[in-house]
Amino acid sequence: MNALPAHPYGPRLRTLGWLALALIVLVLVWPLANTALQAGNGWDEVLLDGWYAQRVVVTGLLGLMGAGLCVALGVPLAWAMWRWPVPGQALWLRLLLLPFLVPAVVGAMAIQSLIPDGLVSDAGSLPLLLWGFVFYNLGLVLWLTLQALERIPVASLMAARQLGAGPLRLVWRVIVPAIAPAVGSAALLVFFLCATSFALPLLLGGPRWTTLEVDIYTLTAFELNLGAASLLGAAQWLLGALALLAYQRLSQRLTPGSAPAAATGFAGQTRAWAGPQPRLARVLTALALLAASGLTLGPLLALLRQSLTLDHIPGVAWTVLLSDITTWQALGHSLTYTALCLPVALLLGVLLGPPARTPRRGEPGRWLALAQNQMAALPWLVSASLLSLALLITWPQWADQLALLLLGYVLLAYPLVVRALAQTRVPPQLWQAARSLGAAPRRAWWRVIWPQQRPGVQLGLALAAASSLGEFTVTLFLSRPEWQTLTTLIYDHLGRPGRINLALAQAGSVLLLIVCASVFAVLTWGAGTHRSLAGPQPATR
Repeated sequence: MNALPAHPYGPRLRTLGWLALALIVLVLVWPLANTALQAGNGWDEVLLDGWYAQRVVVTGLLGLMGAGLCVALGVPLAWAMWRWPVPGQALWLRLLLLPFLVPAVVGAMAIQSLIPDGLVSDAGSLPLLLWGFVFYNLGLVLWLTLQALERIPVASLMAARQLGAGPLRLVWRVIVPAIAPAVGSAALLVFFLCATSFALPLLLGGPRWTTLEVDIYTLTAFELNLGAASLLGAAQWLLGALALLAYQRLSQRLTPGSAPAAATGFAGQTRAWAGPQPRLARVLTALALLAASGLTLGPLLALLRQSLTLDHIPGVAWTVLLSDITTWQALGHSLTYTALCLPVALLLGVLLGPPARTPRRGEPGRWLALAQNQMAALPWLVSASLLSLALLITWPQWADQLALLLLGYVLLAYPLVVRALAQTRVPPQLWQAARSLGAAPRRAWWRVIWPQQRPGVQLGLALAAASSLGEFTVTLFLSRPEWQTLTTLIYDHLGRPGRINLALAQAGSVLLLIVCASVFAVLTWGAGTHRSLAGPQPATR
């Protein structure tokens, strides 16, 4: 009897995988290397100017403050949700994760809507900027910490109690060491996301809280100083790489292969060691969840309310916005660019996703799998502003070509597809079992592989679509006036004087949010609630 193939992906697909890797080296690795070479042209100007040294300090400080706030708020709330669960807790968690679908421009506009006149002063507002960081990252810290708490073995808690450990000693000697790697990795991830944020510091920070991301845009778009921008990009990349390296080291300390109790249905047993649940504690937990939800839903509700009225006249901003042909052109551009990018992002995500098991030495596809594993982390180290700068430096002759803008969209979207598909990777044993039972390759793929991977494909497409529709940084760097999208239209209205333009920016933000949510709902329709997909994709931009 002939030996069955160990995996449905045969030699042809492995060849396509090598071609996809070569393409990524050409359009991502080479531009980044070229940008690093260009950084030597601006070292004297950047190093001798104290302003840029301050920007490095401000970027790191904002990352630390954002991570510290999210940890200070998220860890106690996760503890309360785990220790004293309340009815509808899953729904509250989903509400706190809602900002993962909100484009950065919409989030910044929502935070601005909390101000009575809706305008940030020229000096910027540090409280609003920090609120923006909490708005986007609180749910991430809460979810990761809660997952770590649910993974604590019940036997460890019960054994500590039986050995006479009091509540404080139990927390300090058992629970804290168990969740410390998860909390540390969550803090590092939030630090990276805050330090590489672009839209929030640009729209909320003002000149005083300008970060490296904003300075890269300023040097590129207004001063045409690509050498200095390259050096700042290298500094930003090094800062993010150190944070993500530490994040990966901490993530490796998490218990592998242990499913959270909430996913396995044993959450009640996990808390059996705690004894009776006081009603007051449950009430306080519910109030804390309500207050935390206000941090995420409050700005969105304020944005919706202010977009509906202008000078106590309802619907004026929406009437002007929807009657303007520019709005429909921008919406058409956003949808068109997204539709063009999704097939390419899906193809790259399928070809570049690491397999469920790395082939052993001598098995076909081993070197490809090793290369895929090494390249998997690279896209997450590259911020949108650094990517845009690298593309401009490497191919300046394409600066007026739409293909360069679409390339930037694809390079930001395909890692989300890889991430989603990684959650639904099919073990090769299922394929082997189907083939050994007599199923033809096509039938085995259709009846075994596709049902398992369909939720990941749908979620990956939905995340990629939301990323492309709400992409602001790459569009601001590489777009031309005739390629205006909804995000740049909002920014254009925000840069004009007058209350009507602010109202138009707010209405445009609500329109963009509706479009993103609708596209996400359509692409995930029928995907079901796959267990491995329950939770955020932390690296989404």
